[in-house]
Amino acid sequence: MWIVTILRIYLGFRWTISGWTKIVGPFSAQDMLHGAVENPVLDDTGSNAYPWYTEFLDRFVISNIKLFDFIVPWGELLVGLGLIFGTLTTAAAFFGLLMNFSYLLAGTVSINPSFILIQFLF
Repeated sequence: MWIVTILRIYLGFRWTISGWTKIVGPFSAQDMLHGAVENPVLDDTGSNAYPWYTEFLDRFVISNIKLFDFIVPWGELLVGLGLIFGTLTTAAAFFGLLMNFSYLLAGTVSINPSFILIQFLF
């Protein structure tokens, strides 16, 4: 059980650092979102793999960019703190998974698949 605790705290620090750097530094998701809409994830036939998600980004998220520029960094910070301190761990893991899947559907692949795999432990 201690290994799950170590992984939870590790993920918490990663989320906290990610959120904090966006809060204190200049952050705007606008360029990434426009890139996700203009160059969506493609399936093996070359078609848009997630047209419903691309439409959601184009019609709702981009038109409310100021809201999402606030929600993303603070959401990452709160997910991280929740995982570090073990406060509302299930909720923190759920919202962390939600953000990770959102990033993947938008076509950004970095450490997100690893985070998803670890977060399923909670």
